[in-house]
Amino acid sequence: MDEEVRWHVYDVTMREGAPPLASRLSESMGRPLTEISASLERLAAARMLVLRDGEILMAGPFSAVPTPFRVTTPGFSGYGNCIWDALGIAAPERGVLHPQPIEEVVRVEERERLLRDGKRERVARGARGR
Repeated sequence: MDEEVRWHVYDVTMREGAPPLASRLSESMGRPLTEISASLERLAAARMLVLRDGEILMAGPFSAVPTPFRVTTPGFSGYGNCIWDALGIAAPERGVLHPQPIEEVVRVEERERLLRDGKRERVARGARGR
C-alpha cells in the first residue's frame, strides 16, 4: 500500500505543484484516513516524505508551502525546498526558477499556524504572513 500512496502523492504533486492533503488521498484512493495516515508515517520513517502534524510538508523535491524557491513549468507552478530542489524541479521540464525576496514568502511561523489550522490550501496558493 505504501508504494500506491507514494505514487498518488507524486502524481498529484507533479501535476499541481504541491503534495495533497491526507484526506484527499483517502478520498481519491477509496481508503480509510487511518490507513493513509499510517502509510504516510511509514513513508516519513523511510525518509520518503516529511510530515508535520500528519500532513505532508515535503515530498522531495517539492514543498507543500511557499518558499523562496518558486518554479514555473509549462504544466504547473510549485516550490522547491531549497535551491537544489528547485533546480531539480525546473530542469526536466525546462522550467523557470523565480527566486523571491523573503517578504514575498509566508513566514515560517505563519506557515506553521496555517498548517495547524488546516489551511494548507491557502498556504500553497501563496498567502503572505504579515
